[in-house]
Amino acid sequence: MFPDITCDDIFRLETAHLWLRWLRATDAPALGALAGLAQVAEMTATLPHPYPPGEAERFILRSRAETAAGDSLILAVAAKTKSQPLVGVVSAVAGERHEVEIGYMIAPAVAGRGFASEAAAALVDAVFNLTEARVVIANSRIVNPASRRVLEKCGFSSRGRRRTRCRRAAAICHAISSNSTAIAGPGADAPAGSRRWRSNALPPYRREWASTRNRRRVARPTACSPARGRAADARPRRSSR
Repeated sequence: MFPDITCDDIFRLETAHLWLRWLRATDAPALGALAGLAQVAEMTATLPHPYPPGEAERFILRSRAETAAGDSLILAVAAKTKSQPLVGVVSAVAGERHEVEIGYMIAPAVAGRGFASEAAAALVDAVFNLTEARVVIANSRIVNPASRRVLEKCGFSSRGRRRTRCRRAAAICHAISSNSTAIAGPGADAPAGSRRWRSNALPPYRREWASTRNRRRVARPTACSPARGRAADARPRRSSR
């Protein structure tokens, strides 16, 4: 499902205030502290509480293996400060019929700063641009209005209540399609099949994709132009000489 470009641990996404990158072994203490919070576990689908010792290390190993295999895209969310502390985790998992399900977990200590919306929008943008996904879905607990606001900012619409993997309660399913008019980018007369997803609710940001073939980093501005996506676009172009 996910292309080769995301399967190398040099892959990362940049937003105005965040880095989205592969999880590392050094993230284990911060991840364990975050996942061990009762208020975080209560709003997630499968996070155990109390969080078992060593589970953060095991989660990082599983996440790296799944991302390397192209089955998922699981990234750490780090603040763009000098120390770049881990403030959350986002994930995208391939589903059926060109669907991808995303999830996110942001530290309560940084709540209210827009990090969840920023990270979720960057992840959805990467999914639509780098894969053949036509629909991205996400689930939020009924008692979690903050999560629903995050999804609404990103252009998701509600599909109604559903029973999910969450063992605690039912959740509300939200979805957005690659040709969504709610946050469609400029150029309505573009050729059919072109991807126009772009979040208008967030500050402009740019992505940095690293080519796994030649290890060269290629920066692509996206704030004022339609998303063109696909892994092939990230390869360096030959000189016209």
